Amino acid sequence: MIGVLAVKEIKSILRDRAFIASLIIAPMLIIMLGQFTTQAIEEAAKTRTEALTKTHIAVVGLDKGDLWREIISELTRTTNIHMDIVEGDPIRLMESYDIVIVFPEEFSRNISSGYPATVHVYGSVAPTSIAELASHPALVLASLISETASRIIANRLGVTPTFIGSPVKTGIYIELPRIGLVDEQELQALYNTITMMIYVPLFALIMVAQVSATSMAYERAEKTLELLLSQPISRSSIVWAKIVGSFAIGLLEAAVFSAAMLYYSEAVAPGAGFKAVFADPSLLVLFAAGLLVASLLIATVAMLIGSLAEDVRAAQSTIGVIVAPLFVMAISIMFIGLPPGAKAYAVAAIPASAPMVALYSGLKASYSIALASLAFNTVYTVAAVYAMSRLVSSERILIGFGLKLRRLGR
Repeated sequence: MIGVLAVKEIKSILRDRAFIASLIIAPMLIIMLGQFTTQAIEEAAKTRTEALTKTHIAVVGLDKGDLWREIISELTRTTNIHMDIVEGDPIRLMESYDIVIVFPEEFSRNISSGYPATVHVYGSVAPTSIAELASHPALVLASLISETASRIIANRLGVTPTFIGSPVKTGIYIELPRIGLVDEQELQALYNTITMMIYVPLFALIMVAQVSATSMAYERAEKTLELLLSQPISRSSIVWAKIVGSFAIGLLEAAVFSAAMLYYSEAVAPGAGFKAVFADPSLLVLFAAGLLVASLLIATVAMLIGSLAEDVRAAQSTIGVIVAPLFVMAISIMFIGLPPGAKAYAVAAIPASAPMVALYSGLKASYSIALASLAFNTVYTVAAVYAMSRLVSSERILIGFGLKLRRLGR
């Protein structure tokens, strides 16, 4: 008996047009996202050494030996990377150079005595995505220095580079706007935190979509919508009440989720996660405003789409149609970041992108992109609320769009 009922339920679900649409669209979007992200990372990897040839690099040699000069000479010969040998404080030099390499005192002596030596690499160009972080010029250059040094030292000793391991270690320091100088470990912790913070608005928007999409369908199924519409209440007030209710539920879920995320970040990398999120109050304000506008937009769109469904099940099926593009948008921004120039404003124009754009525009110290995203999403929200008000003002809201289509087909 249970098997028969289960088969009947499955057949009923498979006849749902919205479910079939979400079943096809969501995997296609995810496949496209995977191809796009892979292509972006591969492209970044291919051009990382080429990018170094266009990077302004300074070398400060505090060491009295000649090993560091041999390393720089060999690196220049094999990669065509131009480096200026200068003197001065590396922090000040970063005002004129993208990367500053410092060979400290006792560098050659440590190597000749059989002890590891450290090279300090300072970068002034902040990465704005996971792909850029993986191929950041400072990290790439540090790796090249270590490989070149190992090869030179191995040749001097007459052994293979794998035999001696890594005699030269690199310390990497990146200057981030409004945060300051961070080392490689802190930089990774910052990006881990920001990556996790991407999931906070995503989780909130999914919750908002889930509640909003089924709101009108449940009212219709319980026969309370007809009673509500018969009351002396403006239909726009009904729309806003439902939007605010869905929005409040989503924000509650987001607050709990974000608190858990920040706790996890602080437990894994004490201090670093909070440095990323709370370094600039204006970033938090833009993030909160972006989440507010995006939540209102998704609540309205989900309610609008869900209201066109003929029953609760169909309304639930529409959630996938809303959630899949959200995932694609959020993960794309997380891996690829904001492109340079006018392309960044094209990303800012994507619906519901405001909170994600705010996070990454903070890394660029270019809040105009975040403000543009807020403006775009505000316009979308107003348009969606207007469309929802028009739908509620018609009798179609009482029967559902799917039921009307079925009648027209008879």
